[in-house]
Amino acid sequence: ELAGVPLAGARVADVGAGTGLGTARLHERGARVTAVEPGDGMAEQFARSLPDVPLVRGDGNNLPLRTGS
Repeated sequence: ELAGVPLAGARVADVGAGTGLGTARLHERGARVTAVEPGDGMAEQFARSLPDVPLVRGDGNNLPLRTGS
């Protein structure tokens, strides 16, 4: 539950971001979000909806992110 937790400037990875509904809420609250999405269709829709949010193709079993990033 993230309600009420300050997110301004927080670095967040949204793994399994889908079309970006949850990512958008995090971004609106000031988090620096990197989205991770394996699905082609979902990633395409995400990129159209949130072009300013970084999107990385991958899945939660093998995250394409550096440790500590």
